[in-house]
Amino acid sequence: ITTITGVFLIALYWYLLNTGMAIEKIRTIMFVGLTLDSFLFIFSLKNFRKPIWKINLFSNLYLVASLVLSIGLLSITFMIPSLRTLFSIELLAYSEIAIVVAIALVNIVTIETAKLLVFRKK
Repeated sequence: ITTITGVFLIALYWYLLNTGMAIEKIRTIMFVGLTLDSFLFIFSLKNFRKPIWKINLFSNLYLVASLVLSIGLLSITFMIPSLRTLFSIELLAYSEIAIVVAIALVNIVTIETAKLLVFRKK
């Protein structure tokens, strides 16, 4: 499953690099892409036999709290200019955010499909 994520992000990296986009912007898109993918990945793998929409996402409050904290820290990283400089990232346009969200959604569909095929009841 992580191989699929890697392939998606490497393909996106290659595509963006060939469009002439600045490497700083590409680095930011990759950073946010990996972060969003990790957020979805942890919830998708809470249960190997049930799809994500059939499990109680709030059953593990520590997991939910860590997700909220992580989203907050990611947001703060973009809001504070000195942190943006430290992490060498740039603000993203809405279209760039849409690309990252689309890749994350494709990844979650792929994970759920793999769960269905590999872990389905015989």
